[in-house]
Amino acid sequence: MEHVKNVHGVKTLTVSNAEGRFVLCCNIDQGNCLTPTPGKDYLLFNKLTKVKFPGAKEYMTLEWLQDWTITYTNEENVALIPAEGTKGGPNGIGMYWLRSWEKKNK
Repeated sequence: MEHVKNVHGVKTLTVSNAEGRFVLCCNIDQGNCLTPTPGKDYLLFNKLTKVKFPGAKEYMTLEWLQDWTITYTNEENVALIPAEGTKGGPNGIGMYWLRSWEKKNK
């Protein structure tokens, strides 16, 4: 987590990982417009991500997360969930649209 800004009902987050820096947005009126905790690890889900957790019968995908929460139409949707999992169900899932992405130089 690098930066958070709220302007006219839209929360804009700047987050980064080993791949790059992401600018994410969400509607603050939505229950899943969460601010990640600085220093805490999160899994970033896009339309290509699929993760099968131990004991799960199905893969967790962005589409699966959207079924629990919301979808931003006409936008590239992404989700953040805590790396250690969500104990609070859909309330622990952050749903956003991707405004921009910048690849890190390695």
